[in-house]
Amino acid sequence: MRIWVHGLVVICMALNSLTPVVSAWLLSNEGSASVFMQGEQPPTPTETPTPLPQEETETPTETALPTATVQPMETPQPTETMRPNEIQDQPETWIVFNAHPAVVSQGGKISLEWSFTEEFAPGIELLITLPVELRPEELEGLVYDENLRQLTFPASDGEVRLQTEAAPAEKEVVIHAALRINGEVRREVQYAIFVVPSYFVSEDGGQVSALDGAVVLDIPRGALAEDTVFSVNRVVGDSLPAEQHSATAFEVLATGTESEESVTHFEVPIRIEVAYDEASLPGDEHGLLLTYFDEELQDWQILPVM
Repeated sequence: MRIWVHGLVVICMALNSLTPVVSAWLLSNEGSASVFMQGEQPPTPTETPTPLPQEETETPTETALPTATVQPMETPQPTETMRPNEIQDQPETWIVFNAHPAVVSQGGKISLEWSFTEEFAPGIELLITLPVELRPEELEGLVYDENLRQLTFPASDGEVRLQTEAAPAEKEVVIHAALRINGEVRREVQYAIFVVPSYFVSEDGGQVSALDGAVVLDIPRGALAEDTVFSVNRVVGDSLPAEQHSATAFEVLATGTESEESVTHFEVPIRIEVAYDEASLPGDEHGLLLTYFDEELQDWQILPVM
């Protein structure tokens, strides 16, 4: 926009006081002017406030916190331990025995193992009373009363090595076990071990006649790697393998005297003779066979007959 100024007159007069100065500005072609006297304050234009745009205030959205669910903690169940004054009546089974081997020969050795079906507090003792045919192989580290023939152990799982004493006849010997607390016996059980006669055969060979002559073993020279102890015993009841071919069964065991290991292989075949009562056998005796139970195959195998 153009602005034309038509005139400007300034008159100054010097009197005893200041002469007002008149200034006139012709503004634009519309002739509007502003005039004021020196010493006077021009009027202050009234300002009309322009409303400012209102700022939008953002209200933060509250984030919902996840609700925490408290899971109840499982309380571990304590292992029930029988305290000395809390021994209950004797259950059907409170201790389990195992003997290795299951049958021991005269002068032979056996490992007797036991395990409990429950826990007992300290202070409870296991008493094992041995028959006259058995004794501990070694006494070191054992509590053994020779007069009572009694071993004392803490009431926990364990093992002891036993050996046969004098050479008894073929018989079943019984081990007596009991729990004792504060001098009082609270539970008792018996465990039977079968002891059979033993037969010594040198590595040069020999012959064994067992079960009143019903079984004869002929061991030739070269069959044994060391001196060996043989035992022959009848197998009856639960010891018989399933589906036995005859009611008459026997077991031959051999143990090296030096290695104390079971002999399961012979370098030269041995001969086994078995007596039988012809009158008690049905059918033709020429059809008789000897069989043995193969533990690996879990089946009966036929032995060659001469």
